[in-house]
Amino acid sequence: MEPTSVETRFTQFADRSRIEFSEAGWNLFSNKIAEFHVSLYAGTRRECIARIGDATALLYSSADVEQAAIRLDFQRFYNRRRGQNLFRLATMTASLLTGVFGNWAFSDISSGHPSMLPWCLLIVSVISTTAFYHLQVLREIEP
Repeated sequence: MEPTSVETRFTQFADRSRIEFSEAGWNLFSNKIAEFHVSLYAGTRRECIARIGDATALLYSSADVEQAAIRLDFQRFYNRRRGQNLFRLATMTASLLTGVFGNWAFSDISSGHPSMLPWCLLIVSVISTTAFYHLQVLREIEP
């Protein structure tokens, strides 16, 4: 038995499940499927050209499609992780600054003329540490 194409399976899925989606949800879903299909086609073509060596006759094999799908998944994973790592780095930096400003603020109390600057910086760094941490968690939850 010949395997069904992705287009045929999507059409069957649309016939079965279209009623469960709102109009906006179905349009968003269809756009995401089309975006994935275009990305997979471009990746497959790139893999095939790399394999054949810029030949004009492109014959897509299952290995090309599989390699393109793996590359596409890795690119999406890498982009998501890169954004998460930026928030992790910002959280660590703000946490380090919180420690430095806290040490400065509490050691400044015993001086003859304490200043409000270290306390203000401490409050700002605590708020920024908390905000970066929550943004990091929200980015991890995001699909």
